[in-house]
Amino acid sequence: MSRLGTSRTARRYSKGAVAAVLFGALVSTSTMFQIQEGALVNEARHELQAIQSLDVEELKHKENAAKRAGDDMGKFERQVERKLQQAVDGVARVKVDSMSEDEYWIFDVPIAGQMKILRKRTSTAEVVIGGFLAGCVLELTNTVLLYPLDTMKTRLQANPDGAGGQLRFDRLFDGLGPVVAMVPLLSVFWSVKDVVRRSIIGFVTQQLSWVAWYDVIATGLAAGAGEAFYFALKTPGQLLKIKQQTEAVLEDSKPALATLLLQAPPRPFWEECLTSYPVLALSEVPQVMLRSIIFVWLHSQPNAASFIGYDILIFTIAAAISALVCTPLDVARTRLLLDGRGVQELPSMLVSIFREEGAAGFFAGWLPRLMWNGVTVGIVLGLCRMSYEDIRALFLLDVLDGLENGAQAFLDVLS
Repeated sequence: MSRLGTSRTARRYSKGAVAAVLFGALVSTSTMFQIQEGALVNEARHELQAIQSLDVEELKHKENAAKRAGDDMGKFERQVERKLQQAVDGVARVKVDSMSEDEYWIFDVPIAGQMKILRKRTSTAEVVIGGFLAGCVLELTNTVLLYPLDTMKTRLQANPDGAGGQLRFDRLFDGLGPVVAMVPLLSVFWSVKDVVRRSIIGFVTQQLSWVAWYDVIATGLAAGAGEAFYFALKTPGQLLKIKQQTEAVLEDSKPALATLLLQAPPRPFWEECLTSYPVLALSEVPQVMLRSIIFVWLHSQPNAASFIGYDILIFTIAAAISALVCTPLDVARTRLLLDGRGVQELPSMLVSIFREEGAAGFFAGWLPRLMWNGVTVGIVLGLCRMSYEDIRALFLLDVLDGLENGAQAFLDVLS
């Protein structure tokens, strides 16, 4: 009995040992497979990383090669474009369009007439710079030529009776220095005018069919905007100029007034400029707008001539009409500036002039003003208007385009 129990117990232990061995073998096999699988996974991961690294390097190499090829092709295209442009420039006329400000080649075809091909689109920055540089030349010329008449006009408006009834012709260039120093800043008129006019014309032509009246309105608004910016920068020099121009006649004919002005508590100059700017803009902006509108309207008439002399004539007529119409504002402006009063007192100043001097007081200094703002400015600005287009085209075509091409060629060499 005991043997039988022992035998059964031995068989039970033997089965347990076998199971334990089998389980251990299974665990060992599983662990071995896991280790091998992990090794294979790690090996595959390393191989994949190596392949990816090779792919990235190869891709970078290809990208760099493509970029170099693109840069070389770009250089070649720019060189060919410059050569072709120079060749076409030699056989065609280059002109800046007065509406879009873009550059065009003009070909004279025997049968078809003139043919216009776009040469280059002018950017807004180029319009601003070209107008500024051309404006500097014209403003300096206008200032030197017209300053003496402006001095006589201002003196008559400040003191209509003059010194003993005689108009003084000495010290006609008093106050010229501040005005000349402001010439570069005053050239902003031409830049603003060109940009505003181009923007208005571009907007209108996209929305409506173009008619001549749109050019009249666009030019008038552009000239007014340019004049407003013009006097914003011109006010300091203009204020100093008027004070120095009238100093001589006040010392001789109104010494008490001159002494009073000298003894008056001085205000900060910036405050005087802020007070004076609206007065200057109020009298000058309407005149410039009216002059531009009249000129463009006369120029757009069906029977208008197309030679320079006719343009100067109608510009002089427009300048004379606008100068006479705006003379009362100019007289009031001078009095307000001398008294240091603001634009809000313009109505009371006009009433005061009418009560003390009558209607004739509104036209004090009208003859020098007509000769200056009308005839002389009309002729000079008429010529300048003709010259302005040529001078601006010179800067746009020869200077700015030359600098752009030279800078691009230099960058191509460096790269």
